[in-house]
Amino acid sequence: MFDWDDLRVFLAAARAGSLATAAQRLGVDAATVGRRVARLETALKSTLLVRSAAGLHLTATGAQLLERALDAESAMEAAARVTQPDLIAGAVRISASEGFGGAVLAPALPGLLAAHPGLNVELAASSGFLSPSRREVDMAITLSPADSPRLIVEPLTTYQLALYASPQHLERHGAPASIDDLSRFDMVGYVDDLIYAPELRYLEE
Repeated sequence: MFDWDDLRVFLAAARAGSLATAAQRLGVDAATVGRRVARLETALKSTLLVRSAAGLHLTATGAQLLERALDAESAMEAAARVTQPDLIAGAVRISASEGFGGAVLAPALPGLLAAHPGLNVELAASSGFLSPSRREVDMAITLSPADSPRLIVEPLTTYQLALYASPQHLERHGAPASIDDLSRFDMVGYVDDLIYAPELRYLEE
């Protein structure tokens, strides 16, 4: 049998993708995280995480254990809420794109936290989305809906993408009258290799 607390450390390492980041989140040092994961691997007689220059990667066994560990963590959190089912408190990590996170979510947070001082919101606004399925975050605002049966998915809003031009650019090239006219304009978009959602691959269209 293994130490259940070692499973918690394994979860942190799998989510973080590195011993150092997991250690920072757990408030311990990286050597301790590595030691605890190694102890869990010994107890289970399986390799769970493979270390490389790019970080930590789950083995097939590690991926299976991660799914079971997430279920166990959810059950423990639900048990802790039994005596306070209506309490709005604790840490909530939200993933969103940089634009939406900075322009919409961040300005709304002061009002939310004033209404619920027990909340601690961590906003991960970046180019890409962290995974609620792997419990990297508690909530994610994405462009396309997730397909995991583990998640509760709700539509937030509809949106449109459009092309914009500076007045100076239009003075030089004129206003486009058709899609074919766009070939004479300088187009600014995402770097193909760094596009993190198919909805953003709109320049070809």
